[in-house]
Amino acid sequence: MVFHFSAYPVALIINAAFAILVTGLLWPRRAMPGGLPLALLMLAVTEWSLTDGLQNAAVGIPTKVFWSKLSYLGITSSPVLLFTFALEYSHLEKWLTRRNLILLFAIPAITLIMAITNEWHKLIWSSFTPSPVPDSNILLYGHGAWFWVSVSYIYILLSTAIIILIGTTIRFQHIYRRQAIALLIGVPLPVFSNVLYVLDFGPIRGMDFTPLAFMLTGLILTQGIYRLQLFDLVPVARDKLIEDMSDGVLVLDTKTRIVDINPAAQRLIQSSGSSLIGQPIEVALAANADLVSRYRDVMETQTEINVGGNEPRYLDVRIYPLYDRGKRFTGRLFVLRDITERRKSEEAEVKARRIAEALQETSLAISSTLEFNRILNMILEQIGYVLAFDNASISLVQGDEFVLIALRGFERVEGLVGSRWPLEGSPNLQVLQGRRPVNYPDIEADFSLYYQLPRDTIRSVLMIPLFYKDLVVGFLNLGSEELDHFTAEDEHVAAAFAAQVAVALENSRLYEESQRLATIDTLTGLYNRRHFFFLAEKEIERARRYNKQLAVIMVDLDQFKAINDTYGHLVGDQVLRAIAKACNQALRKVDIVGRYGGEEFTIILPEIGLEGAKYVAERLRMLIAAIEVKTDQGLVKVTISQGLAASDEKHNTLEILLERADKALYTAKSTGGNQVVLYD
Repeated sequence: MVFHFSAYPVALIINAAFAILVTGLLWPRRAMPGGLPLALLMLAVTEWSLTDGLQNAAVGIPTKVFWSKLSYLGITSSPVLLFTFALEYSHLEKWLTRRNLILLFAIPAITLIMAITNEWHKLIWSSFTPSPVPDSNILLYGHGAWFWVSVSYIYILLSTAIIILIGTTIRFQHIYRRQAIALLIGVPLPVFSNVLYVLDFGPIRGMDFTPLAFMLTGLILTQGIYRLQLFDLVPVARDKLIEDMSDGVLVLDTKTRIVDINPAAQRLIQSSGSSLIGQPIEVALAANADLVSRYRDVMETQTEINVGGNEPRYLDVRIYPLYDRGKRFTGRLFVLRDITERRKSEEAEVKARRIAEALQETSLAISSTLEFNRILNMILEQIGYVLAFDNASISLVQGDEFVLIALRGFERVEGLVGSRWPLEGSPNLQVLQGRRPVNYPDIEADFSLYYQLPRDTIRSVLMIPLFYKDLVVGFLNLGSEELDHFTAEDEHVAAAFAAQVAVALENSRLYEESQRLATIDTLTGLYNRRHFFFLAEKEIERARRYNKQLAVIMVDLDQFKAINDTYGHLVGDQVLRAIAKACNQALRKVDIVGRYGGEEFTIILPEIGLEGAKYVAERLRMLIAAIEVKTDQGLVKVTISQGLAASDEKHNTLEILLERADKALYTAKSTGGNQVVLYD
């Protein structure tokens, strides 16, 4: 082969060298959207420029046609690669399926085959004519039918690619728009140059400047790579960034630089989007350095963070990795959502549930235990789970004073429980008179006397009245070391617990009454049989332990059945109550008297021997004999018989003493009654 290198072939070969250099620059960035097809495009331009340069330098028609055939590899593939680049760069890669890629390369492949076999059909080149220009070494190619089919296809692809890039330019903002404009300037140059060549509008007929136009495109792309960061700042997820969406969207590239941000994200991070684009995340979000360090290298997560400082502002943060069509990592997508209102609602719901659970716990405590002090302390403990306070107290009104009965948060609880405080001059008096809760935001300013030990650190106080049958019977007080600490909601919650305290107070009163009724005979007011035995056993045990004397008296009314038969059972009940009253009058406070059953009574006399017991029994007999019970049918007189037994070293159990006293009683009744008989 003979070559004649003039200026034009040399320029084409230099262009090929520059194109391979651009290919080398693009290849490391092939993972970016559009990077691989653009690198392959510049490789195709390299082949096209080199073979076209050799075609123009070759001497002889056969040699020129040979290199022209080889150049068709780059000529036919370049438009398809440029079209593919436009789709990927504009994030329309969903169209680049395997089937579509085969269809895209179908006509170029047919064209290349026809160029290689042109001698058989002349559908690409119909004739070869040397240029009439002297010493130009230019060959003029006549074009066959398939050539125009191929050219039409190429121009359709190139035009579509330009339209796609125009749309991208309009859609992208800030630095992305400058990238797209750079592409729009560089991409059409080879197209216009090729049109001039095909239509014979060029300055020199037969000379194709299209490869040189690709050199200019390469220069523009090189500037875009190093100045506009063409592939460092590719809009990796712009389709996901809708300007009017409520969620904030932030896109980082592989070097953690912000490559896109929507208005919602700008509002959420309180910064301007135009100043953030291209900035490293550490610089852009310097005010939230702790958050940046926490999530800088996180690839994928979902979490909630507080970015509001004193005024809570919660964000739901979701991080997603971004990959290109080849599954190569290209960056991360941050989706930010303001969930402050949702969190407030959730916190309110949690607080309401906690309050309900605390109230339920106190209700269960009130119903499950009757230990009054334990219940009150548990109520104060449950209030502490739902309300913030430094100390709390429960007090009861007694005359012109109030008495502290339960405390929480005080240093000296033991010394304060049971202490009495005057109502006059205290804030409690205002609550008592107003019959409603009172919130004192600055207790020292309102009641200076209140602000003293043990309350010298308390600044604000919430006081809730305790009601029993529409009467204020006490107070639930909560104190805080902060000024104006308690809210209207706190007052509402505390009032609910105050109602629980009132229930506990009522239950305590009912319990005391039930305890009394459980030990007392309802007719006579004396101890019932069960409780009498309980107290008697304890007293006998004490007498044995300390070697003390003890006597037992069994009492039975004489002719009581006749009284019932004559006057009726109501009169009989009156007689029994009169006997019980006489027993209380005749006996000491330490003596134990109970209704044994029917008209029988039993008496325990601690620390009294047989003679002393006899004296007590005789006094009781005479006292009862003097009683006259008034009835509608006249006066009723009654007498009693008594059996008496005393303990000794061998006979000191309740069972033995009752048995002996009962035998003595039987003797007293069988020998006429109205007498005292000692067990001998």
